[in-house]
Amino acid sequence: MPWEKPGSTAIVVLTPEAEPVAGRFYRAHTDAGRDGMTPHVTLLLPYMPAARLGEDVLHRLRRLFGRFEAFDYHLRRFERFDGRVLYLAPEPPGPFVSLVSALAEEFPEYPRYEGIHDVVIPHVTVA
Repeated sequence: MPWEKPGSTAIVVLTPEAEPVAGRFYRAHTDAGRDGMTPHVTLLLPYMPAARLGEDVLHRLRRLFGRFEAFDYHLRRFERFDGRVLYLAPEPPGPFVSLVSALAEEFPEYPRYEGIHDVVIPHVTVA
């Protein structure tokens, strides 16, 4: 993908509960899975280069995420993007959308997917 540049980072919510259902397919059918990433919901990609991640950035992220209450979600339903990409749709999606919006406000210099997608659709890519 054009936003996957060497040294760039991402902010994700790991979804270990998806591993038994999606892990094998994710590792077989996605570059990130082949590179060792586990199933997750992406909140911000691309994020800043790893070399710029310092204590000041971590402080901003802690403060941002500290404004949110923990929430439960379920991964019960499969969906597709463009009839090709299979994903698990987290329910409810609202808390993820709120996190993405907060990150966009805090870090406008890093638009999610480089601004290619206008609508936020939280998802756990399967294949």
